[in-house]
Amino acid sequence: MENIKLAVIGLGYVGLPLARLFATRYPVVGYDVKRERVAALMEGRDVGSIGRIVKVRATAPVAGGR
Repeated sequence: MENIKLAVIGLGYVGLPLARLFATRYPVVGYDVKRERVAALMEGRDVGSIGRIVKVRATAPVAGGR
């Protein structure tokens, strides 16, 4: 089980913290269909459900949208 890679579908108020937690131990890919959300995360911004802006760090290119 040493080649574990995880994917989190949906980087909302549950998915993003979950992906961050998993990323402390495993490689993680996050996916979200909202292009604006992906763009904000790639810029290091997370505007959460309460409207608060939190800085985040993406370590690899992220793709999303339809």
